[in-house]
Amino acid sequence: MPLMDFDACGQVLARYNHWQNRIVFGLCAQMDDAARHTKRDLFFGTIHATLHHILYVDQRILTLLAGSNPGAYDPAQLPAPDFATLRCLREKTDAAILKCTDPDSPKDWQCKTFHQIEHDRVEGDRVGRNIIARDIPLQVYFLHMFNHQTHHRSQVTSALYQLGLDYGVTGMPFTPEMPQPTFENRNNHMPLMDFNACGRELARYNSWQNRVLFDLCDQIGDDARRADRGMFFGSIHATLNHILYIDQRITTLLKGGNPGAFTPTIIIADDFAELRKMREEMDAFLETLTDPENTGWQENIRTLADVTGKVRDVPLQVLYMQIFNHQTHHRSQITSELHKMGVDYGITDVPLTPGMPF
Repeated sequence: MPLMDFDACGQVLARYNHWQNRIVFGLCAQMDDAARHTKRDLFFGTIHATLHHILYVDQRILTLLAGSNPGAYDPAQLPAPDFATLRCLREKTDAAILKCTDPDSPKDWQCKTFHQIEHDRVEGDRVGRNIIARDIPLQVYFLHMFNHQTHHRSQVTSALYQLGLDYGVTGMPFTPEMPQPTFENRNNHMPLMDFNACGRELARYNSWQNRVLFDLCDQIGDDARRADRGMFFGSIHATLNHILYIDQRITTLLKGGNPGAFTPTIIIADDFAELRKMREEMDAFLETLTDPENTGWQENIRTLADVTGKVRDVPLQVLYMQIFNHQTHHRSQITSELHKMGVDYGITDVPLTPGMPF
């Protein structure tokens, strides 16, 4: 019996999300308006526009959860006229997101789907636009909301890093005031998705995104992969290695082992073909961790210390969720660089993962 149900997962994600948004908006408040509006080769051009896009998509998803249709998708829409208003709307939206899985909040939305017509073709792992329709559970949209935030928030933090601003710890297990997850039937409501269902969706999404990313990185060549681009880990090559290294450390913890000293700049595989093979093997393993016969690890906790030395007991299920959050965070740093190079990395939406069971 897993410790966490869908609502417990949602509370962890929502609290983490709120914490990270407070940090990012706090840093952005230190900049003047001209800096927030400066063109920076981000997907939406500026820090200002990217923060607006994140909020806009959150508002659309919350509208879906409330049972309404958000209307035509307009990614250029700006929900707030100025930074102070945007920050206020961000806080209000994060509070609304927290309520979605609050024990005392209605949960009817969790049993519903939305008929989305958004993307027109799936060719291998690449997805186009505007024809295919499918009924997508609203719980999947809820999961996507956090992945989407991490994806675009990482574009903002990459820009902040290049400006010399330290955005600090991004590890989900060290979210302040993290609730102790419990498995219980809230309001006599049995959600459609339990922890294992959430995990399977995230693992499938993760494998898809990594296949797309490695295909693109293969195309740009070794010199481009190894070029120092001012990223947190310098190069695309080093960032891909760091992602795999953290996956290895966390899966060691899930197996009950000790991952040893933290060396985040280690190169796991210097050869790209070997790195890709190890990436595929890791992704296949991550997909097995929520198989019905392989859930014993989920009832355990590990005592961990963050970079400041603060110690807490972390459920292994939270560490499993951190794998996907961490991957999205650093994968977005890579896709930001690909975007600067004119490389289209395609769709990053969780609900449109090929092979989903809906």
